[in-house]
Amino acid sequence: MAAFPGQLPELGTAGLWAVLGVLLGIVGFGTKLWAAWLTGLNTYYCRDMFLGRADATDGFVIRGPYRWLRNPMYGVGNLHGYGVALYYRSAAGLVCVAVFQVLIYAFYLVREKPLIVRTHLGGATA
Repeated sequence: MAAFPGQLPELGTAGLWAVLGVLLGIVGFGTKLWAAWLTGLNTYYCRDMFLGRADATDGFVIRGPYRWLRNPMYGVGNLHGYGVALYYRSAAGLVCVAVFQVLIYAFYLVREKPLIVRTHLGGATA
């Protein structure tokens, strides 16, 4: 993102992109930290993925941001990437973050969600 700065035009007040970028960064990174803190290091979407069975000691998490969002790390948790791109006013950065987000959701739908449904929800739809 820093490699292609200034691609977006300034909006009104100087530094508006930077302010928006910092706000998105705080919300996105804060949500990602909160979600990671709740799930811990021994979480289902990390270890269980490779073991093919439920191995997490904390079980399926439905509190904190998971109460409202299925994937707070993949959705809101990626706002920090958009924030950095806006901070640098990088259109290329926005495209890169958007492509990453589409790919991580594709991974979720193809690989992670079926595993979660099978190992943590007993086959019930998530």
